[in-house]
Parts: sequence; structure tokens; C-alpha cells
Amino acid sequence: MFNGRLIRRTNNNDTRSHYDAAMSFCNQFDAKPFIPRTRADYQFYKEVRRILNTYQWLPANDRVQEGTLQWYTGEVASDISFWDWSQNKVMNSNSDADSDCLMYGGCGNPCVHLTGCNAHVSYPPICESILS
Repeated sequence: MFNGRLIRRTNNNDTRSHYDAAMSFCNQFDAKPFIPRTRADYQFYKEVRRILNTYQWLPANDRVQEGTLQWYTGEVASDISFWDWSQNKVMNSNSDADSDCLMYGGCGNPCVHLTGCNAHVSYPPICESILS
């Protein structure tokens, strides 16, 4: 449980994949990608990524409209300025038309940055159970 939500942490036994496969990963657990809407949510991702010690996909991209970050659900991602962006620049690496998907890791110090969606180097996002 995290802030009253049932979650599944990403672990080193999970398969690294490209963005679309990573966004589907949670389906096998009757779950969905965990969206870091708050500072506490982001800190949770930060801790999981620290334990993984490598790249992890975050469930957001700007495929629909270049420069507008959206969660995998299509909802506009707001309040993202407090994330650890590469070079302290929100939406860094967005100048490359092929860099549409959000990854956490790399950059010397772990940071958030946009990269190619077909990169097979990242672990899937944290999963949140769908409670009915």
C-alpha cells in the first residue's frame, strides 16, 4: 500500500522493454501504470528507481502534441516542474522529434528526460491495482 493505494513495485526481475510494452506490463496484474501526480508519488518513483539502479519508464509522453506531456491515459500531465529534469529544464530533450516518451534514469545523476519510445532499455512503471 502507498497512500491508500494498492501498488506493485517494479523489480529487477521484470523485463526491460520499449515504452508501449511497458505501459501494457501492468495488465497481467489487473493493474494500470501508477501516475505520479503529486510530489509524494514522484518521490516514490524516485525510491524505486534508486533501488533498480537503472532506467525506468514513467507513464507519460508527448506523442499527440509535441511539447505537451500527457499521461498514458491522454490526460495532460500538470505540476511536473518539481521532478528532477535533465539539466534542470522541464521537457529536456524534447527538441528531437523522436524523443516522445518519458524515462527516469541516466544523465549522470538520475533524472527525468524524454527519449525514443522504441528504446528497449527501461523497466516498466510502478503498477497500481484497479479496485472495483
